[in-house]
Amino acid sequence: MQDVEQRVLSAFNAAIRHDKLSEPAKAWLAQSGDFTAADFGISSLGTHEVLKKLEGEFGIEIPLEQAEKFASVKELVDYIEARQ
Repeated sequence: MQDVEQRVLSAFNAAIRHDKLSEPAKAWLAQSGDFTAADFGISSLGTHEVLKKLEGEFGIEIPLEQAEKFASVKELVDYIEARQ
């Protein structure tokens, strides 16, 4: 079973338009949770869809007010890990 960070990165990875990314950006994305969705061109709607997917996958609620406070995906991972 994948750890929380890998599962979260996979969810965001699915929302990214990879055809628009450079090879270095793709490589970095595969290894780092220290980015924001906007860094990779994910719209607010796309981010909302990813959060809903993660809520279902982890069986938790991520209130919109809380989600807006995350400065990076790593903070989201920490939030999910604290609730498991």
